[in-house]
Amino acid sequence: MDGRALAALAAVLLSASIDASAGVNSFSAIGPTGGAINKIVFSATPNTVFTIATGGFFRSQDGGVSWRLIKSDFFSAPSDFSIDPSDPNRVYTTDTAWPPLYVSTDGGST
Repeated sequence: MDGRALAALAAVLLSASIDASAGVNSFSAIGPTGGAINKIVFSATPNTVFTIATGGFFRSQDGGVSWRLIKSDFFSAPSDFSIDPSDPNRVYTTDTAWPPLYVSTDGGST
């Protein structure tokens, strides 16, 4: 191949490679700023999401766009979280220290 053909081939391959890189690093951080997230749970209530992190217990009521810290005064990081299947307003979270179980009966508001 002569120099012109190689230059044309290089131009075609270079322009094609630009399209191939689309989508790299396309994740967006939307979680709460409370340290490492241990668990995320989606409620049956539309757009309501809960998460436990090293910084505490968080709730989002807009599908995870914004987060509100509900409880942060655990003795250690919350270790697990669950929603009562018969009553979505009753949520449970556990702590490895005393008291080991916390219950909210108002959908995680308190």
